[in-house]
Amino acid sequence: MTELKGRYADYFYGDREAKTIERTHRMSLNAISRDFGMSIARDLLQNKEVLLSNKQWLILELLPGEKTKEESLKKELIKATYLDLKESYSALTLDWLTEEADRLIAGGQPSGGPGMFLNRYLTEGGLIKEVD
Repeated sequence: MTELKGRYADYFYGDREAKTIERTHRMSLNAISRDFGMSIARDLLQNKEVLLSNKQWLILELLPGEKTKEESLKKELIKATYLDLKESYSALTLDWLTEEADRLIAGGQPSGGPGMFLNRYLTEGGLIKEVD
């Protein structure tokens, strides 16, 4: 219960698909655990965002230095790509892969072999959409 203390989230009501918000409310995680259940509060802490229904969702207010779920996943996928390819590509660096991941997520095309592997990892991880 102590991990909920002092943490807040924003509650949204509206049409998420259409990106329209009818109302929003700032709630403490203690209030969320009371109103929606402890499992929702813990899920929110872990995933940073919880969809309650088609019209209701919660987004955790991040602490300084805390990363979103997507940022954490991107970092994991970059590290996995690096570990898979470091022996085959001696000049490969985590910085290059990070720049390549940012470019791919922004809609760019993969450059070289490592970029192709990273593109596949990012697609499988759901950070970029597969293009037919």
